[in-house]
Amino acid sequence: MRQPDSPSDPARISDDAPTQSLSGKVVARLRGAARSRSRPQFFALIPVTRREWMFSGAIAFLIASVPVSVCLLAGMEARSAIGARERLAAQAQGALREWSGYRGRRDALHTLIDRPGMAVTIDRIAVALPDDDRLISARRDVSGVLTVEIATADPDRLRAALHREGALSNLRDTDQRQGDGAMLVTLKDEG
Repeated sequence: MRQPDSPSDPARISDDAPTQSLSGKVVARLRGAARSRSRPQFFALIPVTRREWMFSGAIAFLIASVPVSVCLLAGMEARSAIGARERLAAQAQGALREWSGYRGRRDALHTLIDRPGMAVTIDRIAVALPDDDRLISARRDVSGVLTVEIATADPDRLRAALHREGALSNLRDTDQRQGDGAMLVTLKDEG
């Protein structure tokens, strides 16, 4: 029969000795493996109490480095955000310039749309004109200014007749000249 070599050998354990649990055996073997494992020479030269202080110091350094790292990363992100804001501001300036051009054209279009059409305007002028006066021309330019040229024998009577018509009261004299047997009066509506 073989002689038991180690105290943990099952042949050596007697009935009166308590048996270890499986987890106890695993822990005992791990402790033995950790003790027998070779350590680097540097740590072997440092006393155990000093090693504990080094470990504690390393943990403290890591904990202290977290806020510093956060501050550095936050600064980098802030610079990145400032750069992105400047790029977006340049793009927005271009878009605003383009939009203001559209806005001006849109306002001009609204001005033209909100005013009555030329047919309605000519009808109003024809109704308001005295019997012997004639409409020579009527035009509206791009900015919405109405220019009307009327041939009349009496410009004062023409002005009074147009001012009685509420929609035509904005017409103002801009020119008056002698034509073929009548006075040619040019009126503009600035509003």
